Amino acid sequence: MIYLANIVLLFALAASGFWLSRKSALRPWYWPALGLKLAAGVAVGLLYSAYYGHGDSWAMFAEAGKLKQAAFVSLGNFIRIYFDGAYNLIPGYAYTFQPRAALMTKLLAPLNLITGENYWLTSAYLSLFAFAGLWFFANTLYKAGQMKWLAVIPALFFPSIVFWSSGVLKESLAIGALAAVFAVVIRVYFSGKVGKINLLVCMPALLLVVYLKYYLAAVLVVAVLALFIARAVLPAKAAWHLELITIIAVFVALAGVASLSHPNFWPSRFLQVLAGNYYQYVQNSPAGNVVVFGNLEPTVSSFLRHSPRALVTGLFGPLWLPGINTLKLFSLAESWLLLLAFIYAVLNFQLPAGRNGRLLLWACLLLVVTAAVFITFAAPNYGTLARYRIGYSLVFVSLISYGIARKFSRR
Repeated sequence: MIYLANIVLLFALAASGFWLSRKSALRPWYWPALGLKLAAGVAVGLLYSAYYGHGDSWAMFAEAGKLKQAAFVSLGNFIRIYFDGAYNLIPGYAYTFQPRAALMTKLLAPLNLITGENYWLTSAYLSLFAFAGLWFFANTLYKAGQMKWLAVIPALFFPSIVFWSSGVLKESLAIGALAAVFAVVIRVYFSGKVGKINLLVCMPALLLVVYLKYYLAAVLVVAVLALFIARAVLPAKAAWHLELITIIAVFVALAGVASLSHPNFWPSRFLQVLAGNYYQYVQNSPAGNVVVFGNLEPTVSSFLRHSPRALVTGLFGPLWLPGINTLKLFSLAESWLLLLAFIYAVLNFQLPAGRNGRLLLWACLLLVVTAAVFITFAAPNYGTLARYRIGYSLVFVSLISYGIARKFSRR
């Protein structure tokens, strides 16, 4: 009975989203994209159970079950676990010293209660959440560009983005929230109006990104602030190179301030943390499945020397992997397709005509480049990188799609 009730509730939530999209030009894509999203959630569960030996997805689900058993027995336990972090009340809890994983289990526990601890139903709820954010983003892209495939490909049908933001993964919540933040920023930027609905969507979504992907949230906030500050100080008819110099200068200045927001960002620790993460991944990764930065040291000169490789790998890698199997073949095919699409977009590149469009382009490029370089250094294992990069890939694929779309629109 509980399974039937959840299926009815899931369908009601999906149908309400379809009804709210009754004026959307993308409405015909709603059910195919949602069906693909839910199927991807199932595929994630099967991949982790069959290929990874359960891994993070099933482990987090199991730990959420332990948390639920301990937290929902009394109001006192609930308050102590959820608000005081009293994880000692949870027998055998694995995430006591992993705050982001612990937060994920806190979010999963109520779903476990609703679904009767059914992994697949929980997966469907998380996939639906991610889809809602991505659908909002896709409709925002369409309003900005008036091209349907420009809107649906990055958000709804690009394989790695669809797959790695589905099912019982932190990325499902983080990317769903991040896509909603992107959408609100674009709407506010072009309309000049904040609005209660935008705030209602953006604030909790941004908090979720901060708690689950703080490093990506830091780059996002810096890029967005740089975008709005640059627009405020630049005249409407400024030359493009002045716009670029200004937004880079503001971005760098804000990044210096943001480095004080988290201990891992402090200038005295940042490069040591990056280098430490890198060597830990190298030690625990099979040969050939990790990006190699020879003699990487926690110094500015060392990181600058290896940054071009980190950028290319973070955007397009891997372009080759040893021991090819079906999973690796799909990854390689997508990487080469993305590289060729990027080359085509660059060869046909044309700057947006207005200041606002150009500044948005520069801000997106700053976000993508910065996130790609540092996330590749911090998580150089190709499998981990495939998951971690989808946040900035959402922007990068949108830029490539925009470049190609403009080429065809000129025809």
